[in-house]
Parts: sequence; structure tokens; C-alpha cells
Amino acid sequence: MNRGNREAIQVCIRVRPLLKPYEDEEIWCTDSNSNSIYTIGANQSDSSPFRDKEIKLRYSEGQGPQSFTYDHVYGPEFTSQQIYQQISKPIVQRVLNGFNGTVFMYGQTTSGKTYTMLGTPDLPGILPCSIKDIFQSIAKDADREYSVWVSYLEIYNEHINDLLVPGSNNLKIKDDPKQGVLIQNLKHQQVWTFDQVILLMNYGEEHRSYRETSIHEHSSRSHTIFKLYIESIARGDRGDGRIRFGCLNLVDLAGSERLNEFDIRNQSQLGETGHINKSLFTLAHVINKLAEGKTQHIPYRDSKLTRILSFALGGNSLTAIVCTVSPAAMNFQQTISTLRFASRAKIVQNAPHLNEILNEIATVNEYKAEIIRLKEELSQINEEKLSLQIAYNKLERELENARKEVESHREVHKDAINEHGKDKQKIEKLEKTLEMQLRELNSHKSEFSEKYQKLLDRFQEERKYRARLENELTEHKQALAETINSEQGTLRYLNKLILDAGGTPVEIPNPSSTYQASPQESNFLESLTLQMDQDFIPEPKIHDEWTSQSNKIIENYKQQLANLQSEYHDKIQNLYYHLSSETKKSPAKSIPESPDSPQSPYNKDLFSSIKINFDHIIEEYLANPSNSPDLADVIVSKLKDYRDLLGDQIEGKYDDAIVKLEEFFKEKISTSNRVEISQLTDHHSELLKKLRDQYENMMEKLEQNYLQTLQLFEQYFLENDEYQTKIY
Repeated sequence: MNRGNREAIQVCIRVRPLLKPYEDEEIWCTDSNSNSIYTIGANQSDSSPFRDKEIKLRYSEGQGPQSFTYDHVYGPEFTSQQIYQQISKPIVQRVLNGFNGTVFMYGQTTSGKTYTMLGTPDLPGILPCSIKDIFQSIAKDADREYSVWVSYLEIYNEHINDLLVPGSNNLKIKDDPKQGVLIQNLKHQQVWTFDQVILLMNYGEEHRSYRETSIHEHSSRSHTIFKLYIESIARGDRGDGRIRFGCLNLVDLAGSERLNEFDIRNQSQLGETGHINKSLFTLAHVINKLAEGKTQHIPYRDSKLTRILSFALGGNSLTAIVCTVSPAAMNFQQTISTLRFASRAKIVQNAPHLNEILNEIATVNEYKAEIIRLKEELSQINEEKLSLQIAYNKLERELENARKEVESHREVHKDAINEHGKDKQKIEKLEKTLEMQLRELNSHKSEFSEKYQKLLDRFQEERKYRARLENELTEHKQALAETINSEQGTLRYLNKLILDAGGTPVEIPNPSSTYQASPQESNFLESLTLQMDQDFIPEPKIHDEWTSQSNKIIENYKQQLANLQSEYHDKIQNLYYHLSSETKKSPAKSIPESPDSPQSPYNKDLFSSIKINFDHIIEEYLANPSNSPDLADVIVSKLKDYRDLLGDQIEGKYDDAIVKLEEFFKEKISTSNRVEISQLTDHHSELLKKLRDQYENMMEKLEQNYLQTLQLFEQYFLENDEYQTKIY
């Protein structure tokens, strides 16, 4: 039995023409190209084609415009033969090949179900077309032999009646584990021709339950199932003895009805209508369960119709459902119900598969072939068993040898373990010794690191100390040069006055007499500097020697500077006495007002008019804050430019004060005697020193204020973590 893939139920819609004068306006349209059916004029105005107000009201109670799409949709212009060619014929051909097939007719009463199934002599329906096609296909197939049986039953008021055996009513259903659902005592009539089947069909139709209703004089009141059983086997030696069998079920369901819309004349009509609606409701319920994908419990047993056709609903069958509907507005609700049933049914999937069995001869031949195959397999197994026994014995011997070898290795292993224990003790001793040595090494390393760090710190201190001494030496040299230049200028001016008075000028000391370090000291400094640069860990002895020599050089330089200043002072005193001896007869003049008197402008703060303040630049930035690096660079540039401007102003005031001071003293000296000149010289030196101190203090204040402003500006950007720039 070959299992196939799952296939969905094929669903088609057939719309019949209007039954005038019983039915009203037509509201359903079909489109065979898109296989859709839809309503028309749902929201039309008073000019709509609906003439009857009651019809309009009934239609308006619907759910607005409706549209459905199916596998096939047929309008009134299509014939039953055309429907058969597209829907039923593919199923019939596969039934001949060993598959099961089922074709349903579903719809309300008078919608055209029986007409579509049976047709007329001139326009045959699906059932006659299927039978004719089956026998024509059998006649054309020369490779297989076919056998066909027919049975015809109806389900009326939930009773199963055999239509080919009148009086055989209320048949029982039995479940067979191999064949599935069977109907006990149902007649299976073998047939050979198309005409035989048509005779049986007509005979069964004569015994089917029909009744006249208010809108149909010959309405079917039962469900009928026309079954064709087809078996085939290959002819002669062309096949392997396999028998294929299939069953075609042609189901004509009774129409659903609304009791309030039909004329119920007696209690029996009411009962049969209730049984019809109940079985159709159970069918719809089974379809819903299958469409939802639920397989745990499907209520097939709630109705005899669904129990007999359970294989066609989700089982081993190719299934198609032809839903017939009325286009009339008065049947709108029944049509909507049928279309919704069809929409759910097309979701259901079946699992059709090929049905095959073996006949007796084929079964015997297959069993013989199977016995031969099993004997060959048994012989092969015996040979393999013998070879395995030989291999087993060999493995037993190898296992015994391996055991002996393992025992010998075990003894060797014990000896190795003992040796290993001794080696392990030695290794533990060595590890302890190594651990102690590592601890000592780490201890020495830590001490060495501490000493090394101390020496580095000491070396840095010595470098700083050397730099400080060099700075002091440079400052003393600058101070000495300034003093020499100042004193020489004064002496040259005094000598000029002496020459103008007719006296003898004094000797001006030579600047070359300033202190110069001896070659020995210079060599010592150079060698010490080179040694400190090459060896960053100086010895204590070298450090002490370097400190001693540096202090000695500074002291000698200071002593030489003091001697040079004393020499200048002595020269000035000699000049004073020389001048006083020539002018001792002249009356002494009063000492003019000294420039450092309280009334002198030089005794005041020369730079008080210069305000050192960078706040206006910072305020300019804070008025328009931004994290742009370009704007920050502009602010720093403005600070530097303003610092340079203030420095130029301070330096200009200092230079102007020096010039005015020199002019002042020249004027005073020209009108003073020799005694006053000595006093003016001392005052001149003191005032120069005061101006120099004010100038240096002012420049230092300017630099400090500038650096503080830059630091504050840099801190602003560091706190905002948005911008960092190098200020210096």
C-alpha cells in the first residue's frame, strides 16, 4: 500500500437560474475567470433593481457586500457535462488506478443538487457521465482486467435503506479493521455495461424518498450514496499478481430547509426535515473540526452520513464538493450559509493512497521467494557464525595472553610506583628549597628596588640642586654685569665733569677683573655633569665632593663680587676727595631734593595706572559659551595677546622712568659740588634698584595672573569633559 501526499478537498460553486415566478430579484454574480462569486447592488439608492421593499429589507439585514473565491465557480450558462470534465473526471481516472474517490452534492432545497448529479436524458449529470467514462476507459485498457460492482443506498430519517433491494431497510453499520466502515447486508451487484448501471440507477431512484413541497413538486427527502467498486489486475504475465481496487462514491445530499419558510403539512414532514437538518449540521461540524486542524476527536459517529463517509472527510479518498446555490435575494441567508460551508471545506485535507492487495497465486509465489531469500540469509548467517566462532576462539587466546602480559606489567607498575614515590619525595624537597630561594630572591629584589628608587630620588634631588645652583650663578653674573655697567657709566660721566673742570680723571676698573672660574673648577664641573648624566646612581662620596665644590665656587664668586663692589666704592671715594680738594674754597650748596623723597614721583608706584585683569576676555567667552575647539583657541590667543600688551606697557613705563631718572641726575650733578655728587651717586643706585624691583614685581604679577586665568579656562573644559587643549 503506497502512501501519497495530502491533498485538499476540491470545492466548486454552481449557481442555477432563477425559478420564476417563485423567486424574486437576482443578487449574486459569478466570474469564471477569477472563480469568484459576489453580491451586486448592496448599497444602491432608490433606483436599485429591487422593486419589492420587503426584498430590500431582507437583503439589507445581511452583512453588506459579500465576495468568495473557490477552486471553480460556474454560472447558469455552464452544463453538468462541463462541470464533470473539470471536477469529477480526474477523480474517476484515479479511481480506475486504485484510489478512492467521492463527489458530494451540497445545497439548500431546490438549488439543483439532484439535477447536477443525475441530469436528464438529453443533458446527463455527473453520475451518468462518470459511469460512461469508466466503461469507456475499461474498454480501451488492454493491459488490465476489470471487475465492477454497484450498490445504491439512501439515509432516510437516520435509517439506511438498500435502494436495489426494496424492503431491505434500517441496515446496520459495522467497523472492519481491514476494510473500514461496512454496511451489513448491502447488495453489491456486479455489472459489465453502461446500460446495466443506468437500469440499476433508475431502479433505485424509483424507490428513493421524494415528496412534494410548497416550491418543488418532486423534492428529494433523503441522502443517497451511489457506490461503484472497481478491481483490476494485470493480464497474463504482464504483472506481479497485485490487485488494485478503488471505490467511487457519488453522494446526493438532501437539501437544508428553514421550517418557517416552507409549508409543513403533517408531523412526518416535520420529522424528516429535522433529521435532514441534523445530519447536515453534523457534516458541517465535522468540516469545521477538520478545518481547524483538530484530529483528537472528530464527531463522525454523531450521524450515519458522516460515519459512512468518514474516509472521504480527512481520510483515504480524493474528494470534491459541488455546492449548488440560488441567485435569488429571498434565499440570501441560505446561500451565504452554503458559501461559508464551502469556504471551510476547501481547507480540509485528505490523505489518499493507492489500494493494492495480492491474489492467492501471487501471495504463494511471494512467500516462496521470501522463503528462498530467508534460507540464503540463514546460510549466510551460519557462515558468518562459523567465522565469528573462529574469531572468538582466537580472541580468547589473545585475551589470555593479554591477561598474562597485564600481570607482568602490573608488577612492573608497582615497582615504578615505588620508585615514583621516592622521586616524589626528592622533588618535594627540591621544591621546598626552590621556594625558599625564591622568597629570598624576592626579598633581595624588593630591597634592591627600594634602594634603587631611593637612589633615583636622590639623583633627581641632586639634579634639581645643581640646576638651582646654576640659576643662582647666572643671576649673580647678570647682577654683576648690571652693576658694572651702571658704575662704569657713572664713573665715565664723573670723569667727563672732572675733565671739564680741568682735573685729572680717575682710572675706571677693567671688567675683565670679574671672577672667572679656574680651569680646575671648570673641569670638575664638566666631569661631574658628564658622570651624573651617564650614571644615574651617584656614589655618596661623589655627591659630597660635588656639593663641597659647588658651595666653594659660589662662596668664591660672592667674595669676588663683594671685592669688586668695594673697589668701585673706593674709586668713587677717591674721586670724591679729589674733587673736594679742588673746591674746598667754594661755599657748599644745599643738597637738592632727592628723587626718593616723598614728593618725588619716583617714590610712588610707577605702574599703578596699569590694571592687570583678564576678566573681560573670560566674560566675553561666557556670554557666548561653546565647546568648539576653534573658539577655545581664539580665547587662548586673546589672553596671550593681552598679556603681551600689558608687558609692553609695563616695560615702556620702566624705560621712560630710567630715561627721566638719568636726565634728573645729570641736571643735579651739573649744579652740585663734589660732596653732593657722592651723595647723588648713592641715591641714584638706590633708586635704580627700587625701579628694578617694581618692574620685576609687576612682570611677575602679570605672569601669575595670566597663568591663573589660563588654568581657570582649562579647568572649565575639563569639568565639562567636552574639550581639552594644551594651554601652554
